Amino acid sequence: MRILIVEDEFVSREKIHSIMKNYGDCTVVEGGRAAVISFKNALRNNSPFHVVTLDISMPDMDGKDVLRQIRDAEKANGIRHEDRVKVLMLTAHADRGNIQGCLKTGCDDYLLKPFNKEIVEEKLKNLKLTDR
Repeated sequence: MRILIVEDEFVSREKIHSIMKNYGDCTVVEGGRAAVISFKNALRNNSPFHVVTLDISMPDMDGKDVLRQIRDAEKANGIRHEDRVKVLMLTAHADRGNIQGCLKTGCDDYLLKPFNKEIVEEKLKNLKLTDR
């Protein structure tokens, strides 16, 4: 499984990477612009990501904007809805509006910070990305 981790904060980035590396090959980027470039390059190279963990609040580009660009790139490349990358939004803010906005934009689920291995594993299982 190919995984794109997008997180600007060092501790959260290291934590999600330490969990996700047990599930596949991880590419780690610190910002939204780098995420969009990595995602589009993976599509172009016929090696798409299977899952993206995407921080909502980043200084260079909001996570929801990154998500929109990911979904637009998939549409432009003729990727069917059921074949889209699974996107888990990461957030420290549990406010309903923020989470609902991400779900409307096209994320598959979200992780509230702080998260742990068991929570991540459950989310991956619910998305049918692991059978552990």
